[in-house]
Amino acid sequence: LRVLWNVQLKSHAAECIESFESQVIELSEVTSCFHIAGNFDYLLIIDIVDMDEYAEFLKEKLASIPHIATVQSSFVMRTLKDNDF
Repeated sequence: LRVLWNVQLKSHAAECIESFESQVIELSEVTSCFHIAGNFDYLLIIDIVDMDEYAEFLKEKLASIPHIATVQSSFVMRTLKDNDF
């Protein structure tokens, strides 16, 4: 199961950005992380086995990152083309 995860940080202070980035790149489930412009600050690609694993990942790992303000998850239903970004 592939999840596209949009993240908005609470603050754009350097220490918040550095803290978030250093924590998120250590998560093995996160296969890609992009710092983006727009309504969100980051787009993460998360590959997991099923919804139970996603719920555990969200509760145990992502929720422990203190600088996250807002998230939006989108679940890939079907891949039409994937060139690994």
